[in-house]
Amino acid sequence: MRGAALAVLSFGALALLPGRPVVVGFAVLLGLAAGVYVGFALPSASAGEQRLQWIVAIGFVALAVIGATSLPWLLVAGWLAHAAWDARHHTTRDGIAPAPPWYARLCLVYDVAAAMILTGWYLLA
Repeated sequence: MRGAALAVLSFGALALLPGRPVVVGFAVLLGLAAGVYVGFALPSASAGEQRLQWIVAIGFVALAVIGATSLPWLLVAGWLAHAAWDARHHTTRDGIAPAPPWYARLCLVYDVAAAMILTGWYLLA
């Protein structure tokens, strides 16, 4: 539940800012969330896993940019896809970047909550 609370807190902080900070802020946060797994991979993962982490992170950044600028539902899809990426890091151990189990769980819940918040934001806007 901490992940959901953090997502609500993120939304609340972004909603207080002028302009379109909720959409842009959640886009930036998606890019950062994807980059965290790159950071976990750098010290000890294989070269192949590091490459995979970079490719996936770049894909999430692309989803975030396109979602924030032209196709808003791609941002929601990006958060849901990142939740699946978290689940991969939480449920498997062979050949993946080491991520603390608490992080993958927290991030998975945050990601789903962020997708739900953005869905509500888009539907009510």
